[in-house]
Amino acid sequence: MNSCSGTNNTAESLSSSSDEFKVFTIDLKAEKSKLSTLIDEVEIMRLEEGEEGLLSTIAYFNEIEDGFVFTSGEEKGVFIYSSTGELRKKINHSGKGPAEYSDIKGLWVKEDTLFVYSFYIKKVLKYNLDGRYLGESKLVHNYGDIYPNGKSYVADLSSYGFYDSVKYKLAFLDTDFQSKSFSIPQNLPPPFPVRVSLNSFSPYKDALTYKTLTSDSVFLVEGDQARPLLKMDFGNDWLWSDPDVLENPEQASNFLQTKQKVWTLNASIGERYVFYYYGLGLNTPTWALLDRYTSKETRIDLTKTETEQFGINALQWSGDRLLVAFQSTDVANFLKELDKTQFKFREGTTLEKIESSENSVLMWVKFKEGY
Repeated sequence: MNSCSGTNNTAESLSSSSDEFKVFTIDLKAEKSKLSTLIDEVEIMRLEEGEEGLLSTIAYFNEIEDGFVFTSGEEKGVFIYSSTGELRKKINHSGKGPAEYSDIKGLWVKEDTLFVYSFYIKKVLKYNLDGRYLGESKLVHNYGDIYPNGKSYVADLSSYGFYDSVKYKLAFLDTDFQSKSFSIPQNLPPPFPVRVSLNSFSPYKDALTYKTLTSDSVFLVEGDQARPLLKMDFGNDWLWSDPDVLENPEQASNFLQTKQKVWTLNASIGERYVFYYYGLGLNTPTWALLDRYTSKETRIDLTKTETEQFGINALQWSGDRLLVAFQSTDVANFLKELDKTQFKFREGTTLEKIESSENSVLMWVKFKEGY
């Protein structure tokens, strides 16, 4: 009993201190493990394809009370699914007319209202969950990303368009999307812009994390304040601290090709684990898992065959489980690497239904404690 109590106290102590700023040294040659060997259990849910639900990717994922809302690749539609994977509705107001958006650079739901951030036309458009237009807000800038922050919003400024004038990475916006204050000084010109369907902001406990693809640091956004949460230190292997790049930032794209260094880092921050990948030169990205309690780092082997890898896309953390999109064509082979007690299908999902669809599945992954 005393041993168990001591273990629990240690875990509680580590948990309570996990949000103190910490630097993690990243080893490019860390031990490598198959993804299946790191997993305690998974739950899998298919996403109905139907006539309108063919998905190329899953982006800007939102969990609502009784389902999920997200967009997909170049389709420019918003998909609403039930909590058991049935397609409820596809909304598409893409176009150049009134009440329409040209692109989707952000998507969120507040009180049954759907918000679509359209980067190119500098607007946030509002619709109900049936797709009816409710109004819009005109923005002053083309922000990199926008995300709800309490009753107001926070925006990403880490792009070339703001460096000469603002020199901050974050803007806190009011309910009308007007700037109130700024945070995180940007002392150097940003690297070349990287536009992807990834949001710089992610929910974390009762706050947000902020992380851009060409930064090695993660910030915690609480109210109208931001502070460093963690830094993933690649040492001399980090391209953006290379003296040649600092002296000649305009040649960054050339250095990316000639220097075998890490230039991009995407991280999903959980309360205990960080699931991340980094780009080393022009090589295939490396996936890894970091334990924030112990600093243990493991590179993840996603090998399916000699020439293929399992297709996986981290969406968000849900408590102690990482929600990922996993290619449907890979599910059967992946499950062969697990014991039958380690996986289950959500109501309405079967392996037959998964294999009859091209859509990715949603998979909730619980990692082994300390793996």
